[in-house]
Amino acid sequence: MTIIKVNTIESYYEHIDIFMKDKQYVYCSLGSKQNEIISRFRYPKEDLQLNSNACYQIMPQFVRDNRMKKLIIMIDNFTNEENYLENEILIEKLHENYKMDFILFNYKLSCTNIDSFLDPILNCLEKYNIQNQHFMLANYICYRNTNSTNSDMEDKFRNLLQSYLNNHLKGYYIECYHQWYGYIYLTYNYIYNYKNYNVFMAMHIHHLLSACYKILDNNYLSRNQLSDISSSVLNNHLLSHKWEKFLMNSKNIVEY
Repeated sequence: MTIIKVNTIESYYEHIDIFMKDKQYVYCSLGSKQNEIISRFRYPKEDLQLNSNACYQIMPQFVRDNRMKKLIIMIDNFTNEENYLENEILIEKLHENYKMDFILFNYKLSCTNIDSFLDPILNCLEKYNIQNQHFMLANYICYRNTNSTNSDMEDKFRNLLQSYLNNHLKGYYIECYHQWYGYIYLTYNYIYNYKNYNVFMAMHIHHLLSACYKILDNNYLSRNQLSDISSSVLNNHLLSHKWEKFLMNSKNIVEY
């Protein structure tokens, strides 16, 4: 198993083709580099913190088995050498433990170059007949402190990713894109299916967060608490429906 580090589009194209040909599963993360060891939160109360989940953004727990031959692709922009070296070490540890091929692409992602990094992946998925349930594109690009400009850019980028999948192979990979909930304490370790849940999530997430924080006494959401919330909302039809939609469309990247 190999770690390939590329810095040019040409090298990226070449290695995507080489390393995908014998794979059965492909996981690609965008913006998943580790920037901090500890993530801190000020809501629902002051001085909350969780360990950074960057290593699970790069390789979620649900792909860390050896049932299939897998390719892990990480695309992010490294603005300084120190941060690049930190993430190299992180990837090397993952590679040592799980023996999967990695492609690390140092590339500045934007709304204007989606075709540059996504086309090679989609073309090779088609070329090597990788089924849609065996591909995941996960976007972790999220500003901690958002303003209207950053928020608009994030929304545009996400919509363009989904649109690109909609229009490739008549939408065969349309449900393969998952989006990180971002710097929300409750759902910090979760991603959601963008195609199936984005609109519903935007309309109802604040009500759901408020209810869950109350049930969990302002704790974050771990897998062993899912049944507690299900029981607590059982007799509230509206809240129960929102919770069921969350469960149907969300995945925990840290626990599996």
